[in-house]
Amino acid sequence: MRADFDRASFGRDISQWLGREGLSYRAAMIRHDGLNTAMLSRAIHQHDLSVASVLLLCRFAGLDPMNYLVLPERNQAVTAIDTRETSGGTGVRS
Repeated sequence: MRADFDRASFGRDISQWLGREGLSYRAAMIRHDGLNTAMLSRAIHQHDLSVASVLLLCRFAGLDPMNYLVLPERNQAVTAIDTRETSGGTGVRS
């Protein structure tokens, strides 16, 4: 499994940021150099974004991009240690 990006939470948070600021896509684009309406739309509609776009949006919205990192669950299974027979006929702990 690989790490992933939580697009749903990110989109919700960008939408909430625009709402709190009272910004339309165009107003956000005018206020913040580097934003464009397509980028904002992709973020809010949970489409893939470049890393640079995510970082730029996080910077302007005051968000921590690490909050959207979804790490894969690690396999926590533990194998029990048991004796086994060897060619020498003695039990060896492994």
